[in-house]
Amino acid sequence: MNSIDKPIALSPYIYEIEPTNHCPYACIMCPRGRGRMTRPRGYMSLELFEKMLTMFPADQRLVRLHHFGEAVLHPRIDTMIAMVVETGRIPVISLNPATLNESLCRRLVAAAPGLVCFSLDAFSDQGLKKIRGIRRPYEECLQLMDMFVSMSRKSSRKILKVIQTVVLDENRDQLAALAALKERYQEPDVVFYRAENTGFGDLELVEQTNAGGSAALKANARSCAAPFSEVSILWNGDVVLCCYDYNGDNVIGNLEQVSMADIWSGAAINRLRKTFTDRETARLKLCSRCYLAPHHFAAHISGVEKNWQEEQFLLQLLAAIC
Repeated sequence: MNSIDKPIALSPYIYEIEPTNHCPYACIMCPRGRGRMTRPRGYMSLELFEKMLTMFPADQRLVRLHHFGEAVLHPRIDTMIAMVVETGRIPVISLNPATLNESLCRRLVAAAPGLVCFSLDAFSDQGLKKIRGIRRPYEECLQLMDMFVSMSRKSSRKILKVIQTVVLDENRDQLAALAALKERYQEPDVVFYRAENTGFGDLELVEQTNAGGSAALKANARSCAAPFSEVSILWNGDVVLCCYDYNGDNVIGNLEQVSMADIWSGAAINRLRKTFTDRETARLKLCSRCYLAPHHFAAHISGVEKNWQEEQFLLQLLAAIC
């Protein structure tokens, strides 16, 4: 009997879809930014994306268009967003303000994403360069955010803007600048979120960028149950279990070749489920470094579905501006 207190989901929650894994930045808290990604770069085809939109659980509302890349670099990202809207679901995108320009702002607003997350972890030119490898001046990044916010407010689209800051050693003395930003964006369609630095599961990476930060993560950790509830999809159609899987280490199938239903009941994922329930995850390349892997826990796998909990939280934020 599996040591998990919830059954396998009939169909997986699709946590993230990766439009592209191209990215011009070198973020110090990201394994990709640290040069660990070795898989090929590319862009998801619209044909594959359209196919994926038929595979979501009926009650899933959000479609997150990001994984390990700057998603808005996909040349048809606005088309992808509009395709999601046509299904009645809510597109979510994440970007760095430095990537924006006037044309992209107009295209994104016209496509009507429900939620746009701006990653902003530094509040000076030097900080942007040091934390994310961004050479664009901070004031110019603010002006680009202003442009997007202004365009979205002038449109008929209800777009929630989230300004997210990952707390790091390099920006801790700059966090007072958030107060000035909150004065700049006082309307309820802009919210601020201070995110913890998880190191994408790697506590060594956490300690390199946020000394002492791993203690709180370990204290609140619960065993991962990803093989029983969720997947993420890479730009080439590879299906992985984890939103931390930057290199495609745990691929369970490819949607160009096999249906999601067959992948979800296939031999590859069933082998991984057994590895999880037997707490033998230390032998998996990705999971061996992750503090959430079952081999760190004595208790059975909790089966907590963080994806659905996060979705409900974001839907509540969206409801507040509608």
